[in-house]
Amino acid sequence: MMPKHALASALALPLLTASSLALLAPGQAWAAGDQCRLTALNLSGINASYDPFDPAAVISPAPISVRTSGDCTGAHLQLSLVASQTSPETGASARLVLGGNAILANVTIAGHAAPVVQPSQAFVPNPVSLPLGSAGSLLGNANMAMSVPEGQVARPGVYSASLQIAAQLTDRSNHKSELTVPVILSLSVIPSMRLVGGGNSRLIDLGELAENKVSSTFPFTAYANDDYAIVVSSQNGFQIKRRNSPNSPGVRYSPVLANAALSSVDGHGTMRAQFPPPIGGIQHHAVSIRVGTINGMMAGDYSDVMTLQIQPKI
Repeated sequence: MMPKHALASALALPLLTASSLALLAPGQAWAAGDQCRLTALNLSGINASYDPFDPAAVISPAPISVRTSGDCTGAHLQLSLVASQTSPETGASARLVLGGNAILANVTIAGHAAPVVQPSQAFVPNPVSLPLGSAGSLLGNANMAMSVPEGQVARPGVYSASLQIAAQLTDRSNHKSELTVPVILSLSVIPSMRLVGGGNSRLIDLGELAENKVSSTFPFTAYANDDYAIVVSSQNGFQIKRRNSPNSPGVRYSPVLANAALSSVDGHGTMRAQFPPPIGGIQHHAVSIRVGTINGMMAGDYSDVMTLQIQPKI
């Protein structure tokens, strides 16, 4: 049985003064352990691939999650994208670099634009604000995404920016806790090449054949972000042959590129010319043909199919 003096001591607890009871008034009743605190911010980096000549925007979302402690009912989380010592540039877009080259990428958090700001300005402008549920989890669209505006031509390689996400949690009693975590934005620019030309007509009409006659030019455009080659091949080995007589002798001709010399690359007569990456990713070309000897050829309609291709430079 408990001694009487111990019982008397226990009964002494209600002897708190009225002023002490006032400390437990509504709005001030939380102990320090009940405050909502941000204990972890989880966000993987963003990795995406980019084709400079693909009109589809690159959008690569990454989920954001948090861990909290205490009662987070009514709390909200502000998030900002901030510069770092490695990537100090600020602005409306993130600057992803590879050597001396750069690509600008637009970043969003929860669907809202997230410019890159200095750490001291993380919560001064209008950072993204997300509500927290009673369990301390983020509500709504808790994603970060990166998109690359169309038209930026860059050499192949991996472009990156080492930035930070600054987070500030404010609970319903205006207590604040903050965390900053690193985030890497990475963009793999793929080698991209294509040819466009001819419109609705891809015909070179020689009219009446004459020896050494040169056709009109056929214009086409190369799009490339790396060294490239124009390869010219022929269905009949660079001979125009009499229609319906594929086994009969043909009239030899030579393809001529307006701004480069073609050289033979194989035993089938395939020809190639090599070029450096064009400024702005675009290079205009034109091809024509020069007719060879026609002595002894029968009258008739002659034709061939000549193919232009773009390939990586060897």
